[in-house]
Amino acid sequence: MLTGEQVFSQLTAVTDIEESDKTSVMPFCESAAAIINARIRADADESDSRILTAAVSVAYSRYLLIRGAAESDVASLKAGDVTISRSSAPVMQAAENFRKTALADASELLTDDGFLFDCIS
Repeated sequence: MLTGEQVFSQLTAVTDIEESDKTSVMPFCESAAAIINARIRADADESDSRILTAAVSVAYSRYLLIRGAAESDVASLKAGDVTISRSSAPVMQAAENFRKTALADASELLTDDGFLFDCIS
């Protein structure tokens, strides 16, 4: 079973999150561990690194989503004809892509929680 500590340790290894961020990031790590633990197939090797990577991706994307919502999405400075803009959208999109890819990579180890709606004719 994954723990929030394992997720946080890996998250600090692959992102700019540091040990000093632990208080604010740990709830996302614990939640991600619980989400992925609930989806691990009975016949899956729980030590497969794809499972930990999936949990890290879930924690990171949720953390960035909340952090992005709390911060101004777009900041800009205009001086005459020169405008400088900053947006968190590319970072959030990259985190979402990371999450989707990691979950796809671990799909054979996890149960599917997706929803399929189909029309019967």
